[in-house]
Amino acid sequence: MGLAQWGRWKEAGRQERMLSGILLLAAGLRLGLALAVPDSFGMRADAEEYIGVARNWLQTGVFGENAGIPYAVIPPAYPAFLALIFGVSGGSLLAARLAQAALGAATVWLVYAIGRQLFSERAGVWAAGLAAVYPPLALYVTFYLTETLYTFFALLFVYGFARWQAAPQARYAVLSAAGFALALLTRETLVLLPLAFPLLFWWGRLNWREGGRFLLFFGGAALLFVAPWLARNALTFDAFFFTERTDALRYEWTGEGYLSSEFEEWVQTNEAPLTEEQRHYEYLRYYGRAVDMRDPAFLLAQPGQYVTFLGRRLVEFWLHPVGLESLPENLLLRAGYIAFHALLVGLATFQMVRLLPRRDAGMALLTLCLLYITLIGLFLRRPLPRYTLPFTPLLFLYAAQASDRWARLRFRRRPE
Repeated sequence: MGLAQWGRWKEAGRQERMLSGILLLAAGLRLGLALAVPDSFGMRADAEEYIGVARNWLQTGVFGENAGIPYAVIPPAYPAFLALIFGVSGGSLLAARLAQAALGAATVWLVYAIGRQLFSERAGVWAAGLAAVYPPLALYVTFYLTETLYTFFALLFVYGFARWQAAPQARYAVLSAAGFALALLTRETLVLLPLAFPLLFWWGRLNWREGGRFLLFFGGAALLFVAPWLARNALTFDAFFFTERTDALRYEWTGEGYLSSEFEEWVQTNEAPLTEEQRHYEYLRYYGRAVDMRDPAFLLAQPGQYVTFLGRRLVEFWLHPVGLESLPENLLLRAGYIAFHALLVGLATFQMVRLLPRRDAGMALLTLCLLYITLIGLFLRRPLPRYTLPFTPLLFLYAAQASDRWARLRFRRRPE
């Protein structure tokens, strides 16, 4: 065995030990939080809705917030996840937390696997280390919210694509489709992303025949996953739609779509002028309404106000760290968290731009997901920082790759 081969073997062993330690740390941290944090901490308005829907589903067999009354405001995956846990555990909220802790640890492994596939072994390990200890990712396993499940499925989608890029086989396209469809059934956010796949294939200079096969297997598998939900809605409401939230947007844009009374009122409120009686009036005065951000007339009439709103939304969405308000009232602690988060976003953005000339399809998918979710925060929804949490691991990947590159440059031996 030559010295170079010995060095590579030794480095691989060190990275494996580091990864094992990181996964143990991730699992232990999440398990400890699941056991130690009071149930009341994870109870938010959305959490109560998810839990109520899951319990009603178990008791009545009907998917709805009110017992026996069907609805389709939210997609079914997270309530189904809770219902499965409740059915096995007798309704235990702790069991749901423990299951989410296991998913959180598995998510850390997925971050590593994507980094190894797209960048390098060391970049994957470093990104996994960031994911293991990043406070919001760890703490959200104690919340009865979609973030933990959605993050896992979204990263599974990316991982499947990265594996397919390296070895274009149908099983990897199906794996990517499963992650995408289950993410869609957890939260509707990515519904339009596949429309950009042709652009992704062109940018990544992929073989169009292989790209067509990918789309065939990906689209077919994804449709199999979402078809039961679409069929249920068509049979229950006599209308073809994904969720009431997505159809409310379709109705707003086209004047057609299924609307419950709740979302009919939502559309009418969005179209009406902003008044002091509206909920979140001060918030909307500062960030603007999403409907105004999509309105060319508003841009032409008040370009300065439009740009101000856009800038504030971008800062709130990406530079306001998740969970900042939950930290103790300590200036140094909060400033340190903000500085770390800003450094993370800046480093990842720098590396993202630097790697664009490579025209790698897998890296382009990471960038596409980040741009896509940013556009949603700017133009479709309120720019809540927690919507970015499932995509923060993509920032970890870019930041880890930049750090790995700089480490290699710094410690590279100079030629004698």
